[in-house]
Amino acid sequence: MKAMLASVIQGPRDVALKEVPMPEPAEGEILLRMESAAVCGSDLGVYAHGAVARPGRELVPGCSGHEFLGRVIASRSTEFQEGQRVLAMPPLGNGWAEYLTIPDRCSIPAPEDLEAEIALQAQQLGTILHALRPVGSLIDKSVAIVGLGPAGRHFLGQVLGMGARTVVGFERRAARRTAAEHLGLDAVVDAEDLAAVQDATAHMAPGPDLVIDAAGGQEAIDLTYQLARPQGAILRFGLPHGATTLDHNIVLRKEVVAYHAVGAQAEPRLACFRLAMRMIERGQVDVAPLISHSLPLGRLPEALELADNRHGNAIKVMIKPL
Repeated sequence: MKAMLASVIQGPRDVALKEVPMPEPAEGEILLRMESAAVCGSDLGVYAHGAVARPGRELVPGCSGHEFLGRVIASRSTEFQEGQRVLAMPPLGNGWAEYLTIPDRCSIPAPEDLEAEIALQAQQLGTILHALRPVGSLIDKSVAIVGLGPAGRHFLGQVLGMGARTVVGFERRAARRTAAEHLGLDAVVDAEDLAAVQDATAHMAPGPDLVIDAAGGQEAIDLTYQLARPQGAILRFGLPHGATTLDHNIVLRKEVVAYHAVGAQAEPRLACFRLAMRMIERGQVDVAPLISHSLPLGRLPEALELADNRHGNAIKVMIKPL
C-alpha cells in the first residue's frame, strides 16, 4: 500500500508529520494531490488542546486542516475529471496531508489562472460571505470588528462594500494592528486597552449597530457583548478554543440580536464558496496581502507555532507541498 505524509496530533501543541496509508477514493469521491493548504484560526484550538472540540469528531491523520486546494489524480465522480484543479472543504478537516480523498459534493472547481495560494483564499472568504447573509443592509451603519486576522480583514472589506458608515477594529496582536492601519478602518484599537476601547467607540454612542466577533475565545466574546448597543446586533463567527461563559444579564438587558455562522459547507452547491472564487478571479477582492508566511508541509509544526504566536507578525500562514 502506498504511503503519504500527514499531520498527526500527539498532544497539546505537539504535531508531527508521519507516514500513513495513502487514501483511495470511494464511489462519488476524488483523490487530490495538495497544491496549497493553510492554517486557520479555528485550527489553533485543536493545536493548543490536542483534541477536536466538536462532539462526534475524532482526530485523524491530516487534522485539522480544512483549507485545501489540490489537483485530481483519481476520480470516481461524474463531476470532476483527472487533472482538474479543485477547492476542497474536507468534512473531516484532514487536509494537512500530501493527498486527500473527498466527496465531490464538498468540492468546487478552481481556475487555472490563479496561483494556488490565491485561489485557496476563496475558502475563508466563502465562510465570511455566508456569515453576512442574514445581516441585511449596512448602509449608514456603524460596525465594530473584534479580531483583525484574516477573517476580520475579510469582514472589513465586505462591510465597507455593504455601505457601513464607520468601522472600528479591535485586535490584541500589535503586528496585526499595524498591518490593518491602512485598510480603511476609522480606528484600530488594542482590544486589551479598555480606555482606548471606550475612546474609539465614544462617537458611536450608545454603541455600534453591528459587532462582529472574528476572533473567538472568551475575551472576544466578552468584548463583543460589551460593545453592542441596546437592541443592536452581533455576529458570532470566531470559534472559541474550549469552554466559554456568557453574561446573560448583559444579553437580556441589551436585547441584542445575535447571528451565528458555522454552516457555509452545508449550503447547496457551496454557493458562497463559488461566489468567493469568482470575486477573487475578477479582482474584486485582493487577497494577496493576507498571506504573510508560506512553509512546506514538512515544516507544519513551525507553521502552527507562527500562527499561534500572539507576539509574532503572522497573518495567514500557508502550507506548500513538499
